[in-house]
Amino acid sequence: MKRFVTKAAIFSLWPLLLVVALPFFADGTTDIWYLRFTTPKQNSMIIGTSIAACGIRPDIVDSVLAANGYDLKLYNYSFTIHTSPYGPAYLKSIENKLDEETRNGVFLVTVDPTSVQETNNDSIQFPENSLCVGKTQNVCLRPNFEYFYESYSGPLINVLKKRLWKIIYKQQEESEYIHANGWLELTRNMDTMAVQKRINASVEEYGKFMPHYKLSQYRYDYLQKTIECLKQHGTVYLIYLPEYRKIRLLNDEIKPGFDSLMTDLAVRNKIVFFNLKNDNGRYRYTDGYHIFKESTKELSREIGEMIVMDKN
Repeated sequence: MKRFVTKAAIFSLWPLLLVVALPFFADGTTDIWYLRFTTPKQNSMIIGTSIAACGIRPDIVDSVLAANGYDLKLYNYSFTIHTSPYGPAYLKSIENKLDEETRNGVFLVTVDPTSVQETNNDSIQFPENSLCVGKTQNVCLRPNFEYFYESYSGPLINVLKKRLWKIIYKQQEESEYIHANGWLELTRNMDTMAVQKRINASVEEYGKFMPHYKLSQYRYDYLQKTIECLKQHGTVYLIYLPEYRKIRLLNDEIKPGFDSLMTDLAVRNKIVFFNLKNDNGRYRYTDGYHIFKESTKELSREIGEMIVMDKN
């Protein structure tokens, strides 16, 4: 009987050991958020939604600056429109990720109307407080058990499955992967018809939901607070990234004056504003929102060159 109880106890420990062990296998394949909560505190960051998460490659911006005598290690700490619009949760997460001793950092704060909006019926509401950016307080721990307990969706075995899937099938038509520098690499079928179908769906969806949103004064105030926070640690650049032409036209119609508002914000804070939204024709898009990963090389290089020109 004693041997049976001992064996049963040992057998019952396996599920617990598996739960504890699986987070150690987590990497850039786990999901589109996790890895950013596992890296050390940072000195220079890219801030924004998924448009920035996919669109700006830290390594390429760094290389342009390095070629001109500047030593910089940018980290992409952008998430998505739902998890990282400007607000108290995102600002707190940025503060937690930032090395407080930094004084010569570079911060690329990206903006578009969706990053500072609220629904017409909302009062002061910050739904991201209940998502990973709001819930995860320790943003520099690996493995990050807090993230898995509070925010990870799906069974933990998926951590191992996704990692093995990437190893076995290196070339995937549809995948997401976060690199060590925070850049989110989106792999999509870039066949002309597939791309156009996704773009048409995005434009239709955007046209339906955007009229129900308005500029949020509270989010705008937190954008201001975010800039003020980062200015204490280095140079801040405000950036409006390129948009697919039809998305840009919808934004101009639904949110007129946004460009001027951002220009005024930059002037008031004595920072440089790079308005790149009209450069949309130079890049390919996966779905109308996100720039194709090959096009991000050119965009990131352009941003690096603009920073060099400003510093010189």
